[in-house]
Amino acid sequence: NDLCKNLAGKTKMIHLIALIIPVILYFFEAYPRFFNRYFGVDVWTRMIEANLIRRTRHRIPMQKISNGFILKGYFNYPPVFPWLLSFMSKKRLLKYQGFIAPVFDSIQALLVYIMTLQLTGSINIAILSQFIYATTPLLVLENSYLTPRSLGYLNFTLAFFPVLLYSVTPNLIYLIFGLIFTTLIFFTHKFATQSLLLISIFFTIIERNPLYITVFLIGLILAIAVSRGYYFRVFGGHLGNIIFWFRNYNYRFAHQVRGLTEKNKKRDFVGQIY
Repeated sequence: NDLCKNLAGKTKMIHLIALIIPVILYFFEAYPRFFNRYFGVDVWTRMIEANLIRRTRHRIPMQKISNGFILKGYFNYPPVFPWLLSFMSKKRLLKYQGFIAPVFDSIQALLVYIMTLQLTGSINIAILSQFIYATTPLLVLENSYLTPRSLGYLNFTLAFFPVLLYSVTPNLIYLIFGLIFTTLIFFTHKFATQSLLLISIFFTIIERNPLYITVFLIGLILAIAVSRGYYFRVFGGHLGNIIFWFRNYNYRFAHQVRGLTEKNKKRDFVGQIY
């Protein structure tokens, strides 16, 4: 009985650590915004998008947009993130915009623990996996401002992991859950959609199981059907972005005023990590 109590107490402690790690991760991703509230070149774009959707009563604007942009064009960004932001007032969003993305990444860190525990049955491996995830420097860099990446990759996890579980245990609930979030990912984040496509191809090949790519394609068809073809506009923007960076990759780190800087120029600590 004493041994069982000790084991139960140890298990509870590890579970508590698994809850604490995401909180610490949130702090590291959010605390720079206490000192520099308006960091991030994409922040203002997300604010404009949220304001446009807010003005149209939380519907995606279908007319051409010019105010705030150099070129006129249609709204073709994955709409889920700015749609969620549109439910905050403009003033409140400006105040708290730097503290939103870390919320989704903290949930992702918790999911890493839960998924690893489910796959391995080992609490130690699960907590180690979560710790490795939470101490990846790139996470802080990518999620310390108003960005949809953390929401996108949380969606990626919720889309792919149920399909992975279904391949092992054919429970229809897993498949339905995976299909829902696979459909949603097309409207959430472009990089996450690319990642889901690549990992679906990868697992289809190594497991010789068409399940993964089939779910992805069904999700794509559902996204087109549910949005009444609106996804084609999102896809056009996605494809245009890829083509642009293929042509201008060498200017990836060019400054808006100074242009390209010397590669051997001393950079700050954040730049070195990047």
